Amino acid sequence: MSNDSKTPIDYRVTKTREIAGQYRKEGDPVSLLPAQAKYYMAPYGVGLTLAADWNPEKQTKAPAKPAKSAS
Repeated sequence: MSNDSKTPIDYRVTKTREIAGQYRKEGDPVSLLPAQAKYYMAPYGVGLTLAADWNPEKQTKAPAKPAKSAS
């Protein structure tokens, strides 16, 4: 796969953030040109993975914060 491809590729968002001018949630699908997507993937950044590599069970979730007690 070359970064000069003119065909969009399907990706999945791995970190909730703004991607390509839109706020996107983790797990959202997005189609971008490889040249656009490289800034959201290692080693340049974080937030995207190839849709074929997406595994929601593998994604780590932050543990829920305990509720404050009413003391």
